Amino acid sequence: PARKPSAPSPPFQTLQALPQGPPSNVTVRTVSATALRVRWTPLPPESWHGHPRGYNITWRQLTNDGSPIIDEPLHWHILSDYHSHSYLITSLNAYTNYGIQVFALNDLGTSHGSHYHIQRTNEATPSSGPHSVHVRSTSSTTIVVDWDDVAESDRNGIIQGFKVRYAALKNGNDVQFKLIESNSSRTATLTELKKYTRFQISVCAFTHVGDGIYSTPVIAETFQDVPGPPSNVTFPDVTLTTARIKWDIPEEPNGEILAYKISYRLSDDQYYHQSPITREFQSTDRTYRFLDLLPETYYKFEVTAKTIEGWGQAAKALVYTTNTRELPSPPSQPLISVSQISSRQVTISWTPGRDGYAPLRYYTVQISSQGGHWWTYPHKIDPTIRSYTLTKLRPFTTYQFRLKATNDIGDSGWSSESPITRTLPAPPDTVPESVTVSPFTPTSISVRWMPINDWNGDEMGAGYRVQYCLLTEQGVSGSCPSTLVRGKNRTQATIDNLERDQHYEIRVIAFNGQGDGPSTKPKVVYVGEAVPTGEPLEIRAEPLTSTEIKVTWKPPDQSKQNGQIMGYKIFYWVHSLNKSNSMKESKSLPREMMEIVPDTLSSFILLDLYKWTNYSIQISAFNPAGDGPRSKPTIAQTLEDLPGELGPIEFDEITMSQVKVTWRPPAEPNGLLLGYYITYETLIGDFSKQVKQKINDSYLLVSALRERVTYTFKVRAENSVGLGPERIGNVTTGPQHGSPPPPFEVIAQQTLTSVKLKWKNPDYRERIIGYLIEANNLNKKSVLEWQPIVTLRNGRQDRYELSFTQLSPSSQYQFRVMSFSRIGVSEPAYPNKLYGGQSIIMTPSHLELRARMPYYRETWFVILCACLSVIITIMVIAALCVRNKTYKYKKEAMQNTGSQDRLSELGFGLDDNFDNPLSQVAGQSLEMEMRGMVNGGSTVGLIMPNMAINSDTLVPIGVAGTSNRNDRTRSTLRSNRGKGKDNQSNNNMLNTAAISAQARQPPRPCPGSFSYSDEDDLDDDDDLDVGDSDVKPPAGLYELSSGNDSLTEKPSELSSTGPDSEDSDDHDELVAANMFVNHYANVNDTLR
Repeated sequence: PARKPSAPSPPFQTLQALPQGPPSNVTVRTVSATALRVRWTPLPPESWHGHPRGYNITWRQLTNDGSPIIDEPLHWHILSDYHSHSYLITSLNAYTNYGIQVFALNDLGTSHGSHYHIQRTNEATPSSGPHSVHVRSTSSTTIVVDWDDVAESDRNGIIQGFKVRYAALKNGNDVQFKLIESNSSRTATLTELKKYTRFQISVCAFTHVGDGIYSTPVIAETFQDVPGPPSNVTFPDVTLTTARIKWDIPEEPNGEILAYKISYRLSDDQYYHQSPITREFQSTDRTYRFLDLLPETYYKFEVTAKTIEGWGQAAKALVYTTNTRELPSPPSQPLISVSQISSRQVTISWTPGRDGYAPLRYYTVQISSQGGHWWTYPHKIDPTIRSYTLTKLRPFTTYQFRLKATNDIGDSGWSSESPITRTLPAPPDTVPESVTVSPFTPTSISVRWMPINDWNGDEMGAGYRVQYCLLTEQGVSGSCPSTLVRGKNRTQATIDNLERDQHYEIRVIAFNGQGDGPSTKPKVVYVGEAVPTGEPLEIRAEPLTSTEIKVTWKPPDQSKQNGQIMGYKIFYWVHSLNKSNSMKESKSLPREMMEIVPDTLSSFILLDLYKWTNYSIQISAFNPAGDGPRSKPTIAQTLEDLPGELGPIEFDEITMSQVKVTWRPPAEPNGLLLGYYITYETLIGDFSKQVKQKINDSYLLVSALRERVTYTFKVRAENSVGLGPERIGNVTTGPQHGSPPPPFEVIAQQTLTSVKLKWKNPDYRERIIGYLIEANNLNKKSVLEWQPIVTLRNGRQDRYELSFTQLSPSSQYQFRVMSFSRIGVSEPAYPNKLYGGQSIIMTPSHLELRARMPYYRETWFVILCACLSVIITIMVIAALCVRNKTYKYKKEAMQNTGSQDRLSELGFGLDDNFDNPLSQVAGQSLEMEMRGMVNGGSTVGLIMPNMAINSDTLVPIGVAGTSNRNDRTRSTLRSNRGKGKDNQSNNNMLNTAAISAQARQPPRPCPGSFSYSDEDDLDDDDDLDVGDSDVKPPAGLYELSSGNDSLTEKPSELSSTGPDSEDSDDHDELVAANMFVNHYANVNDTLR
């Protein structure tokens, strides 16, 4: 029968061995003329056979045919990151073959090498000039230059030709070049040089990439020749019979000047056959005065210089013998023909002005560009010409020109400015910058660049030409196709259908409708491998533990891989920290991390992650050409775990019986914190006490502790997983090291209602925060004898009064005082009879204390004061409200009865209905009468019963009796104003008052103290004589009785007949009734 297996053996580890082999898929690609990129697929973990130490990359320089070079050292570099998959070899020689190998390295040793790869760096410009440059002069205008070849190690490519650079040593002379477009020629002849001039000459070789380093300059001087014409020939002093001439050495002396010769004759053509008068001068002479000339005659002078080669060219000048020479007149406005305008030059023409009997010596031109300041053209213009071409202008730029003439006296004024002229557009002058070339697919590349800004005036036809040339062993192929990209803001082009496994040279050229601009320096790119254009698919991230996440994926789409996938890069970083990770937030978050896995894997486990943390994960595939795009971030969170250790425990506010314990939350909560478990215990002899408590805050104020006893505190954080490790701290209650000294000479004095404590403070440099006063009730026995009574935090003080209300009645107390600072509490100080006062205080009973309390501290007195305060406040508020409403109503009443504008408006309305031209006068009279009553101390509201409103028309009542009523009205107005009014004006006055009353009728008053008459009913038609009219009088009229004791509310009785005195009484009663109505309405509103 089968037996049970034995117990498992202890774990053991096998010995290390050399790595299984080198990394696979090693590729080498040229990056530049001095760098090669090596890529490989990292070794799988199971192939290291030990602790990985990285990769060893070796390279060696080879000959052009790939053979090793004797005594050439082997170069190497060790990459300690065993996850790396590429290395850039730099500081190489241009256009040189190198052999490269890669090894895997662990603790035990190195694997065998990978396949030996040979790769050549790109071409570059030659790093030195030709050797043995020789120069020799063959004439006054030619120099022959010879040189040897460039050293082979410095050629850095295939030499396409040479350039000879030469420049005169005089300041301001431009550098010139002569191009030799052949590698077979080693000589060049420089022609059309300045005579008798020293030249600096150097030579460089160039490849298709560009010019190399120039050789060391050599100096050569052309031979002497006859000199040029002397310069600056002028006649500063001229009279009718004399002329003084002045000249300078020639601008082109072409040798050493030996002498000068001056000849002159009459300028008229009829004297042309006569021989001129000639005189020679030494080489140092610069001026001479000629005498016995004919007055007011033109003479032609010729000045000639002489070298060893003979007499040179003559400088010719005219002079007019006169005593009245003057400044020349300005030339005419410069004229510009359209046909004389190009992109970089303009030809101007002009008509000279009067020379002022002093022949012109030269013209000066000034130019203004784009309406800016004027600047002087550097060349002087021959005075005999009438047009001149100005060069080196900017394309598509506006210009203006002006001239001035100069004779022997001085300068003329400036001519009129020419019309604004714009030069023509031109091809671009600048090249695109930041050109980058990258393979897009195995047969296409992507070219990017920064666009240019200056198109020289032609942006409509702007674009870029991307030129690509195939590179072979012999150099650039004959044909270089190009791709056009139209648009001035274009920055990218794609070139397709290229040959695989070939190198191409790329140039970018800006062009417009005028032509092509200069090209950029060539960029070399290898076509045949391109970075993947697709990202890995179906990426999933699943947390396994609190520190591990498993990532799975699938390869990119086959059409987007662009070659063999060598592996994958997994990028991950902390996406966000949970809110409870306060400590981790205070630290700098880790940077993005990366893991590289071979292409054979489709999953990987990320290890050593932060617990309970969100991570963002991206994956990209890479091939020999480089890295592909990253996938979209996938977020995963590690699982929760036990919380980490808390921060250090700190003890604060330590007194004799309490302490405040604080701590920092754990730096790694590893989950949502639920709270803290705090335990404190003490051991005194055989006595032990332990207290456990759960809290949510990170501090705890512990009281009821024993004096001068050491306590041990233990705190642990808790989350949903469980409790974390505990943090331990010890503290001893009572004074601490550095605590302030105790107060001294403490005195306790008992008063009727309190205990007065006094003390003195010792000298202490630190700041005293306050004092702690404790009391011991001798009548009660408790575990803690001393209880805190009050804590003072007012700084230094020396007394305090403690009320008996804070103590137990009928008890004996002992007191002590302690000062405290930020460090801790002092030793307690007790009252002593030696300093006066009492050591034990007896508190009174409740009745005794109440009897000793003053009445203003009794409860009933406090309540009574509060009630009185409330009543007084209500009364003040009520009085203010009544006063406010009274003032408001009085103001409204005055506006309704005293507004001249209102009455005038109403009067105007009556004029429209009754066609009464005197209504305005009547309205003003009524207004003045009402104002007089208001000024007399009465508030009047008028309601006239002789007016009714029917539709929109006012109809007068009692038309038949208007004569007597008007008489009575006139009598009343005479008594009040002393003026007589006609019938129509009085009628309008009453109508106006009625309208004012209708605008605001008061409510009907119903006070209990008023009596009402049954016979004064508003419905009684006998009280008013309305004639044949059907209009009813308005209700709400009140009459003031003859006595001042009572008021009777009734309609006013207005009759069309009766004596004048009755009408006057009726009017007075009407006014008084309205005064009552307004007054009562005011009181009613106030009470409401």
